[in-house]
Amino acid sequence: MVFVAYLSLLPAKKLPRRLLRLDDFYLHAAIHAVFIFLAVAAWQRYDFRTLPPRWLLLGTLGVSFVFGSLMEVLQSQLTTYRSASLQDVMANTIGAVLMLLALLLFGEKRTSLPAVNKSK
Repeated sequence: MVFVAYLSLLPAKKLPRRLLRLDDFYLHAAIHAVFIFLAVAAWQRYDFRTLPPRWLLLGTLGVSFVFGSLMEVLQSQLTTYRSASLQDVMANTIGAVLMLLALLLFGEKRTSLPAVNKSK
């Protein structure tokens, strides 16, 4: 997140040229989709087969939304070379929601902790 914040506040001429070639909408969506994926993976300690509780998933989505919105506000308030964009906030949210939906559709639901075998 720190790296994304750094890139978000840099002047466009200082950004890597490869990033500038990408469509801004898709770049925002991809960054927040990756954030959701990594956050869920971290909560699960890299076990991609199970999902954390839904409140945690929604909380992660909320953090993504607040972070993206905050970056837009900071761009408009702290820099003279960037401006806030509602389209960027929408792209951030769409990317995060799409990843969350993919995880919900393709991840297994956590049922309970495995039973401990005490017969040894």
